[in-house]
Amino acid sequence: MSARSVTSSLALVALVAGLGLAADPASAIPAFARKYRVSCTTCHDPFPRLKPFGEEFAANGFRMPDPSQEPPRETYDTGDPLLHLVRSVPLAVRMEGFVAAQENATADADFETPWIFKLLSGGPIAPKISYYFYFIIEEGNVEGLEDAYLHFSKLFGSGVDLLFGQFQVS
Repeated sequence: MSARSVTSSLALVALVAGLGLAADPASAIPAFARKYRVSCTTCHDPFPRLKPFGEEFAANGFRMPDPSQEPPRETYDTGDPLLHLVRSVPLAVRMEGFVAAQENATADADFETPWIFKLLSGGPIAPKISYYFYFIIEEGNVEGLEDAYLHFSKLFGSGVDLLFGQFQVS
């Protein structure tokens, strides 16, 4: 391996490490952590496994159990009490990649990114309706939707919830 390729590889690693150190820590779906001003460990232990509180939060349509804990001004006032128009898009992106270098190889380095790309979003869209989706691309192949569902809470004032779509049972 030439000195130039080693220097280039080290510079790339330093750049990626610097970007990683400059970023704020992730908190599961960061929109929930920002909205409620909590850490990911409030719901997860370790990520992605849910604690009992996290299971309750998801089962409640991504809302706090006590409605008074909902932050004010999280939605725009549309004049329609049935519509929740959020101020910020609850969207998270996760990417994984790697760099490999081998002596006596025809290429100087192998830079694979994004190796895995995940797009996640979820949250309330109406007083008793929430959504969640998780889209994944792995090794350049579109794997598609891992999870995508609508959650209808407390149908007709009962204690019955309806989850409609594709999801994993935890």
